[in-house]
Amino acid sequence: MTVSRIVLAGGSTGQVLSKVDGADHNVEWTTPGAGAGITELTGDATAGPGTGAQAVVVVAIQGQPVSTTAPSSGDVLTWDGAQWEAATGGGGGLTEYQARRRIIFAGAL
Repeated sequence: MTVSRIVLAGGSTGQVLSKVDGADHNVEWTTPGAGAGITELTGDATAGPGTGAQAVVVVAIQGQPVSTTAPSSGDVLTWDGAQWEAATGGGGGLTEYQARRRIIFAGAL
């Protein structure tokens, strides 16, 4: 009877399996370096390099900058022509009359 191992024998606490080269199944146990985790993010979101929990900061949306000013409760994300920023909601909702009228007409269908 042939026994196949799913995970390579050996290793110790905290080690991970790493590819040695491009050959299939050629792996070894290694100890992650001090910079394990997020190496670095660039582009619309940034983080790292570093260890442990790291904050990811969105600095752009589809390449367009995001303001660094913190939003207030109830703010919405808007485009001011140069950057995305928090702003007071425009109140584009229905008035009470419009909402009731839509409910009445929807019920008649």
